[in-house]
Amino acid sequence: VHMTGLAVAASLKVSHEPCLEANADVFREAFEVGRRFKGMNPDKMRASYGKLIYMLQDATAPDVIRELGFDPLSRVQTVHAELALLSCLDLLEEPELPLAASPAHSAEAADAKAAATARLLARFADGDAERAVRLERCLLSLADHACLVEASSSRGLAKV
Repeated sequence: VHMTGLAVAASLKVSHEPCLEANADVFREAFEVGRRFKGMNPDKMRASYGKLIYMLQDATAPDVIRELGFDPLSRVQTVHAELALLSCLDLLEEPELPLAASPAHSAEAADAKAAATARLLARFADGDAERAVRLERCLLSLADHACLVEASSSRGLAKV
């Protein structure tokens, strides 16, 4: 019932007997977006997120997976995994990485961060625009994490 509701809410094609398996990737991506949103906004979705987790726990039972026709869980997407796919794990050892992935609190810091990011992308993207976009996404994800840790520390919350 919950999965059908998600399909209808996402305006997916749902007949009287919905084929949830055809939309498996949509469901997995929606759950990943929810997980990431909760990670970046710990004070949001307090009740909804718990319900989502309980639903996903129930959905991992073998008989439920068989009934759905797919496993609704996917591996957590990480910067490390993406860099490994790109054969760019060396990026994590670059001396300019802390600057490129740090919060910028002034125009000068933002300029320095942008310059460090551009140098890292030039060094690791090898002129491939798609590769550069994926690498930039990794750098932005690291910067988001640094901002979250900084904000949590300043509010007296535990470090993430």
